[in-house]
Amino acid sequence: MSQGSSASFGSRKNCHCSMTANEFPATTPVNVGKRFSKCSKRKDNNLLDPRITDLISSLKCENDDLKRKKIVIQMMVANLDNILVMDVHEK
Repeated sequence: MSQGSSASFGSRKNCHCSMTANEFPATTPVNVGKRFSKCSKRKDNNLLDPRITDLISSLKCENDDLKRKKIVIQMMVANLDNILVMDVHEK
């Protein structure tokens, strides 16, 4: 098993190293509410302060929202371009 994978034993999940895995909710827009497990052993080089991870998650959500808004605006501009082209051809 990979380092982040876990085996399920009843309602409890254990990491491949036999430590109890911690369960977390996903915070990405695609996986909202989905649960994932992570080894409970502390890996200092892989952990960030929870405030930092919250900020990163928030910024990712904001970025995804801005990308969706950009697509909507691009569609609106394309529609306006089509209207202008039709208006020019009518005159």
